[in-house]
Amino acid sequence: YLYRTETLRKVGGYYKLPLAWASDDITSYLAAMDHGIAHTNEPLFMYRQSALTLSSTGNIMHKMDAIMQEGVWLEAFAARAPSNEVDQLLLVSIRREIRKFIQKKKIRTICSSGDGVIGILFKWFGRRKKYTLSVSEIFYAAAMRVVEKRKSVYVFIIVLLSQGFMIPGNGEMI
Repeated sequence: YLYRTETLRKVGGYYKLPLAWASDDITSYLAAMDHGIAHTNEPLFMYRQSALTLSSTGNIMHKMDAIMQEGVWLEAFAARAPSNEVDQLLLVSIRREIRKFIQKKKIRTICSSGDGVIGILFKWFGRRKKYTLSVSEIFYAAAMRVVEKRKSVYVFIIVLLSQGFMIPGNGEMI
């Protein structure tokens, strides 16, 4: 997101959450409150991904704490009563989707934690009440981890094939 400095100052800067996880989302909602938000298909700045970004690193429990706080903030935000009829209609839809949105975020975060399937099951089963996770959500995150791990193996094989790597010994391409 790109903001005018004046707008960021008006909303008190970026919303404070552990590791700044979801802070950009909440800040964008706050910044858009008075005058909406503009969108362009033209890139206005560059975004760099790195293994060192908070998205790639950071304590998983801090991320989950932030997601829980984001859910509380979103529920409070959705509890307000806008005067605009269009906003009222949109808010009904938003209220229906908040829990599902937070649920998906928690599952994706668990899946991307770097733990194996057994690690996911053990780590999160004991924390399910704190993070309001059902047993089925934990198993779903573990299953997603298996799928993601397989995808990375397939990508690795495709890269090897595209580079013409051969299986040692028989001279055939992988």
